[in-house]
Amino acid sequence: EAAPVEELDQVGALVGEEEIREAVLVSGDLKQHAAWLQERADLGFDQLYLHHVGQDQRPFLDGFGEHVLPELEVTAP
Repeated sequence: EAAPVEELDQVGALVGEEEIREAVLVSGDLKQHAAWLQERADLGFDQLYLHHVGQDQRPFLDGFGEHVLPELEVTAP
């Protein structure tokens, strides 16, 4: 069962931005995300998991669908 949003907010207050950036790739630049994803695809990763932290998923999905996915050069095995 997922934790209530309030609990996540409390835990999030204990973690600084530097700690987050040491653990995950963070950027508001869609071209940067496309480059990071392409780097991993080039390394041979066959699955990549993305996570948008926020309540409104639509802009994330629309932005990635329009600007990131078309930039990727992925070939099927």
